[in-house]
Amino acid sequence: MERGPYLVAQIDGSDVGILRLAVGDEAETWWLYSLWIAPATRGTGLISEFLARAEALARSSGAAHLKLDVARNNGRAISVYLRSGYETVEEGDASTDPLEMVLVKDLR
Repeated sequence: MERGPYLVAQIDGSDVGILRLAVGDEAETWWLYSLWIAPATRGTGLISEFLARAEALARSSGAAHLKLDVARNNGRAISVYLRSGYETVEEGDASTDPLEMVLVKDLR
């Protein structure tokens, strides 16, 4: 995996969100490598804006898919991803960590 773009959201000069992307071993698959949203800005739509920008960046670079790992017990994040069009990955491509699941969005 190769490092990709890094996005930072700020309000009044303070970081309130950070998103890092990575290019997968196959260039058509990018990964949402890390995502942090400040507690005070959760629920404001920032995550949806971040996801839209990440998807646009990946798509403009020729990616067909954006994947991510998420903890199975992070129900709030999972519901955001599912509402944003992400789907669970088939068992053969799923995470080897039983505490995580892999989600993917088709960018075509």
